[in-house]
Amino acid sequence: MNSSTLWWRGLSIVTLVAILVSLSSISLHPLESHEAFVLVAAQAMHDHQDWVVPWFNGEYRLTKPPMNYWVTAFIAWVMGGVNDIQPWHARAVSALSGVGIVLLTAFNGRKLFDPATGLLASLMLATSSGFFYYTHSARPEMLYAFFCGLALTAYIYARDAALSSTMQKINSNLVWFAFALATLTKGPQLPAMFLIAFVVDCRLRNLTTKQQLTLLQPISGLLVFTLVALPWWLLLHYRVPASAIANSQISGTLLSIDFLKAINPYYLYRPFQLMLPWLFFIPALLYLFRDKLKNKNKSVNVFLLVLLFVLPVIMLSFGPQKRWYYMMPSLMPMFLLLSAGMVGFVRAGTPDQAWVKGLVYLFVLIPISCIVVVNTSYVLSKERMAEQRLAKLAYEQVKLGRRLITFGVSPQIYIYFTKHPVISVGSNKQLLTVLNEQPQQPILLVIQTKEVERLPKTVKIEVIQETRKDDNTRISLLQIN
Repeated sequence: MNSSTLWWRGLSIVTLVAILVSLSSISLHPLESHEAFVLVAAQAMHDHQDWVVPWFNGEYRLTKPPMNYWVTAFIAWVMGGVNDIQPWHARAVSALSGVGIVLLTAFNGRKLFDPATGLLASLMLATSSGFFYYTHSARPEMLYAFFCGLALTAYIYARDAALSSTMQKINSNLVWFAFALATLTKGPQLPAMFLIAFVVDCRLRNLTTKQQLTLLQPISGLLVFTLVALPWWLLLHYRVPASAIANSQISGTLLSIDFLKAINPYYLYRPFQLMLPWLFFIPALLYLFRDKLKNKNKSVNVFLLVLLFVLPVIMLSFGPQKRWYYMMPSLMPMFLLLSAGMVGFVRAGTPDQAWVKGLVYLFVLIPISCIVVVNTSYVLSKERMAEQRLAKLAYEQVKLGRRLITFGVSPQIYIYFTKHPVISVGSNKQLLTVLNEQPQQPILLVIQTKEVERLPKTVKIEVIQETRKDDNTRISLLQIN
């Protein structure tokens, strides 16, 4: 069997593993509050046939660009459910993006190092905790990571194509197209960091200025980026008051720099948890730096991948928020580095050594274990399942004409399940104000059970349902009489 046949068979197996891990049980997991933003915004866009302005609970939803909403609605339309978008429609976007990332990782590893490195990197990524969690989430993280990974792939193939060839020009402009899609998904932050890494990579390869410009295609690339990303921003500014945009995340409120925040080493340890259970093989990187750095071309490839991890770590550290999933676009480079080190480590031994055989068995057992685990109830949150049941019960009550209020409880999943606006209050004063404004309308109240005794004595309540009774997170659904 020749090497090409082995490669395609190996890629088929890895792809199957990625599909099984990402798509299995995506309809079983209880809804998470951030997922409700995607579902409600996508549904509102379809219902109003307004694909420019996202809405949530009767207000502008201006924290993220709309790409994830668009693709979610498209998946629901393809599956014939766009009139009632379900959680699995939105999660399918992340699942398919995850499979795409796995394929890109395999091809990038093959291009930068060798087929074994590509296949191992993609297999480890497909069975990592970060991959499992975010392919089962409607958040835009996997879609964002896919577009950034597509830009990296296009750059690698453009760099290795013949100078000024048609293929190089196509791939170079594909880099900017992918950056534009990523910007429409979650913003330009990571694409900008990736672009810096590409420029540094050009310099390290001692390319002339003309060769760098030919490779990066800044003029035609910026034109492509502008044609794809700019129209939505212009239409949004035309449709939405400037004051609403100025106070939102999409205006760049999170792009502020805080030098004191950089002291926090959060990004030096937290994102590595995305790599579990493969994180324990980090020492194998010693073989990577020992072997690859002897070869100039390989060493530059290694440095490119290191940059794609180090630059986000440094630049995100100055930001006002610390979120491990901000590093999802760097997951592909991280696994490519780890895989290259592990391949060098295994090749340092002989096939008959026990530790080599043990590693091979491990590479087989972990993917199988991941597939089994994702199809069991072990990974499902019992608290979220209980609250989801409560939200569905609230929907039955709302259908009878009752108005829903949440008191100190995140309203997102109740907004999705009841299909109605929800009033959120955080104090007795706010609650009484709402009750006085609508004295004749029947009211439902969702509140943490431990807070019920603190309600005003003038409020008469009747308990309809409660979630779990054995912890402090118990939530009650009450009727106010």
